[in-house]
Amino acid sequence: MTTAKKIQERLIDLGFPLPKYGADGKPGNETWLAMSNALDELAERRGGGEVADIPSSSTIDRAAFYAAIKKQGLFGGKLTAAQVSGLDAILDAWGAYGFTDRRWLAYALATAYHETGQKMQPVVENLNYSEAGLRKTFKKYFTPAQAKAYARKPEAIANRAYANRYGNGDEASGDGWKYRGRGLPQITFFDNYDKFGIADNPDKALEMPMAVKIMFEGMVKGLFTSHKLADYFNDNEEDWVNARRIINHTDKADEIAGHAKKFNTALASATA
Repeated sequence: MTTAKKIQERLIDLGFPLPKYGADGKPGNETWLAMSNALDELAERRGGGEVADIPSSSTIDRAAFYAAIKKQGLFGGKLTAAQVSGLDAILDAWGAYGFTDRRWLAYALATAYHETGQKMQPVVENLNYSEAGLRKTFKKYFTPAQAKAYARKPEAIANRAYANRYGNGDEASGDGWKYRGRGLPQITFFDNYDKFGIADNPDKALEMPMAVKIMFEGMVKGLFTSHKLADYFNDNEEDWVNARRIINHTDKADEIAGHAKKFNTALASATA
């Protein structure tokens, strides 16, 4: 008889590790992720690319969820068609991946909520900084004189601020502008675009299917900062504040934690 533990052991043998709990016989998010990765690899070997049309495991009542998030005060208590479309895409992807920890979804939703300015649609980084804004945000890369010269020149700002880091070339290469932030959580720099196979076409990060994939795989696998959702939400831990380290150290950590808890409450009320 095949048991959960035997399946986990087989996944590990095939090179799909379960780093936190190993083969403990209790299938959770790490097991589902390993299984998803194994299926993706099998499909690629067969020449079919990623596994598609995975049946949704989502039991979220969408109408109840949208009513609940408005009741929580998110989105100012009302939703636009674009916001609903974005939320639907995220929930659809969640179901397709087969993850089971509701807190992961809540934190991903809160991240998209914050990073897109509540639009819930992929956005491109706004680099139209004033002189004062440059000195505050990119102080390390602009002297006072340079801040004055570069102010309100988004492309020039990107090329200087993002030069010579994480796979980007120098300022003259134009890589800073080419690989500026895009997405739900915004990815920046050549190396990050390359992780998702879109370095040759960075605007793919603005297409919802890719944006959602980047968000979930980046947060689940720790592709952004090496920190991942399982580090902060598991059987023994629930850390809504430090989970921000998955994306950007502790910037706005308390604020995003508050949003995530509201999403979690809404999901709880709408999940069968």
